[in-house]
Amino acid sequence: MQKPGQAFLRRRPGSCPPRDHQNLQETLAPLVTASVRKWTGSTKSVSRCARNCAGNREADLSVSVGTNLRYLLEMRAILTALTLFVLTGVGLAQGEDNSTTSYFFRVTVPKGSTKEDVICILCSAEIHGKLTGDLVLIGGNAEISGPVDGDVVVVGGWIHTRGPIGGDALAIGGSLEKEPGAKIAGDAESYPWFHLPGQRSFHPLGVLCLLGGQVLSILIAGGVWRRERSDRLADRLVRWWWLALVVGLGLWFVYFEYLDEYEPASTVMEIVFWLLLLLLSVATWFGYYGLAWALGRRVFRTAAWKTMLAGALILSAALLVPLLGMAVLCGSLCIGLGAGLLFTWPAFRVPAAPEAS
Repeated sequence: MQKPGQAFLRRRPGSCPPRDHQNLQETLAPLVTASVRKWTGSTKSVSRCARNCAGNREADLSVSVGTNLRYLLEMRAILTALTLFVLTGVGLAQGEDNSTTSYFFRVTVPKGSTKEDVICILCSAEIHGKLTGDLVLIGGNAEISGPVDGDVVVVGGWIHTRGPIGGDALAIGGSLEKEPGAKIAGDAESYPWFHLPGQRSFHPLGVLCLLGGQVLSILIAGGVWRRERSDRLADRLVRWWWLALVVGLGLWFVYFEYLDEYEPASTVMEIVFWLLLLLLSVATWFGYYGLAWALGRRVFRTAAWKTMLAGALILSAALLVPLLGMAVLCGSLCIGLGAGLLFTWPAFRVPAAPEAS
């Protein structure tokens, strides 16, 4: 039995339907259905029909179908990769030695069970049982109702405890709330004014500090750059952002892999090392400013302070998005470092273009 769409696919060269064909949509509908069921073969058939029907309206529609099928193939690969990523994350949640390490997935220690250490990266934890070790969270919140013998450290979240903590309790980026019956043997400190980009919870003081720091740093950098220089820096950044990203990623990798624990052998080497770090920091600052200017001038092209303020607010809003803010921070720092090293000096040394009379 002939399958739907095969009559259309098996047309010989020069036998394509005329331009005034009225049932083209009815013919293409079963074609798409059959093509999705047979990925590779249907894509080749649609491409062959498109070549045979060159110059006709049906050829354009066939090419569009082929493009959509290739898109579906790419989406199939992406969904497969995401599935593997999710399964990998679930596997990472099961640690060794009665410890648990999780990425993105909430960890719950049920009542009556015992764990040694719990580490959560960009996820939260609920402790109803007992922990004989430490609880460490980055970008998540800690809800504690059972005993924890070690320390509790949360960066980018809050701590709410109803059970005893045998060590210290530290919350950076959130508050530390303790029920009347809960006891903390060590120090209990919280710094809600620090907002970690991408964290799930929000504290008004942390959001204000993040916004203020972004605006202040970009306005200070804007005092060094004139508008013409800023435009030249932004133009290069928009055109070569991928090169800046690759260079920034490479330099950050070298730093964390080889220079993070570097111990200078002499005082001179120590001075050179810190001067190099200062240079990289300034370059990252200027490149980050260029990124903010490139974003801000899409909104305001009149006053320079409006452009800088708009760029700072756009970046701040992106940093406040849960989970995504961490990726925005890493990407912007990499692009900023690469752009600062590659494009800062050319933007400064090229003379400003003459104004039109």
